[in-house]
Amino acid sequence: MTEYPLISVLVPAYNHEKYVETTLSSILEDQYPNKELVIIDDGSDDNTGKIIEDWVNLYKDEIQMKFQSRKNWGVTKTLNDLIDLSNGEYILFIHSDDYLLAGGIMKRYEYLQGQPEKIAVFADCIVIDKENKKNHDSGLSDR
Repeated sequence: MTEYPLISVLVPAYNHEKYVETTLSSILEDQYPNKELVIIDDGSDDNTGKIIEDWVNLYKDEIQMKFQSRKNWGVTKTLNDLIDLSNGEYILFIHSDDYLLAGGIMKRYEYLQGQPEKIAVFADCIVIDKENKKNHDSGLSDR
C-alpha cells in the first residue's frame, strides 16, 4: 500500500458566508487520503466565522483540522500564520470563496512527484460568478 505524505490545505477566510461551506466540503470530499485542514477566519464581520465553527464541529472526526478566529490582520499575515499552523509536507492554499474540483489534491501531488525538479504547482480554475454560473473555462485566459 502506498503511503501518501500529509498535505495541509490552508484556508484564509474573510467575509465569504455564501461560499465557505462549499469550500470546506470540497476539501473534505476530496479523496486524497492524508490531508489536514487549517482555517483562519480573519475577522469576518458577516457569519463566516459561525458557519466555519458549525462545520468544524460537524466534521471534526472526519478530517484533521485546526481552526482559529481572530481580529482582521490582513491576508499576508493570515497566509503566513496558516503556514506556521500546518504540519504537512506539502501545502495547498484555497480561499474561502473557491472550491476544489474532484481529485484536485491528488492531481497536484502526482504532478509534483512526476516532476521532481519542480517545487510548486499552480492549478487552473473554472471562473464562476456569485450565482455559481460559469463565466470562463479557464482563469488563465479569457476564453
